[in-house]
Amino acid sequence: MQFHFKIDHTLTLSPSHTLHSISTAHLSSRLSMSDPSEAPGAAAVEAAVQEPAPRSVPDFMWEIDQNGFLVLPADFFTNLKGKKTKCLPADWFVKTAMTRGFFDKTIVHPISKNRVLNCMSVSGNDVDKWRSFVLNEAFGRMFDSFMSVVCDAKMVAIANEAEMTMENGSKPKTFKEVAACFFTKKSKALAATNNGQARLSAKYFHVIGSPFLQLAEDDFIKAGVIDYFAKRGMKVLLGLMCAEPKRKMSVHSIVAYAKERSSSSQKESLRQRFAREFGFYPRLNYEVRKNGWLPPDGRHGIVDITPYIDPKVLGQCRRKSGGLFLCETHEGD
Repeated sequence: MQFHFKIDHTLTLSPSHTLHSISTAHLSSRLSMSDPSEAPGAAAVEAAVQEPAPRSVPDFMWEIDQNGFLVLPADFFTNLKGKKTKCLPADWFVKTAMTRGFFDKTIVHPISKNRVLNCMSVSGNDVDKWRSFVLNEAFGRMFDSFMSVVCDAKMVAIANEAEMTMENGSKPKTFKEVAACFFTKKSKALAATNNGQARLSAKYFHVIGSPFLQLAEDDFIKAGVIDYFAKRGMKVLLGLMCAEPKRKMSVHSIVAYAKERSSSSQKESLRQRFAREFGFYPRLNYEVRKNGWLPPDGRHGIVDITPYIDPKVLGQCRRKSGGLFLCETHEGD
């Protein structure tokens, strides 16, 4: 079986070889110099990109593994982070349009009905179709919904591990119900005990912080993305190397995007309510300095959760300050 990638000429790619590469530099420049009317919707994509300006989209070198799967560079979603895919720059859709066949299983030969991976004769219309597919199908609501289910399952498992229950004593079944467990009468009674702030902070870190650490033993977000690819019939893999020269990423850009889309808004809502209910919240992403320095705003203190959390959970953290966390006092509205 062979894959044919047509740009200005035809390249024959055989899966009998381990890796093959194709440059998209000249394709990008060819389309970018053409009439804007050839790429409907491109202006809308550019208008959606706000400050700060995104990184320049690299000239991707597409690699095909021995099983015929496209290896996606770690920086495939160039500088996207937690934004919606509509914020991807117009040039990104131009430079990645040729990969559509690896994502879209509905592209088949009209006679043989075999899967067609060849999307190499790329025109402005093809770019527009690719953009629509990315925004509305591949990484649209279906992707968000799938990853939300993955996140819910993990949050429920962690909440059970931390022995958290709802007001009626039942176990939570969704991320929303996990959040509700923090505000039961039992939790409020815990807050009133000696070292209540540290005990609550330990539960907060255990449930909301530890599952999303880069060193977590179970990278459930990455596993969810891989499962999504498989169930959608996408012939793609998450690569380790970046397309941009000398750039290094410890987390694949698609995994980082999935993490933000599936959990960031719910985590922020929980943080805000936690602060209102208890008058403080632990700042999970901040280190405590060795000299004990605190911000000069008079709203911060230090809490040690070490005695109240499983050492294995805390051990997954890259924090130099270990179980010491900054806590910010919340002033009511």
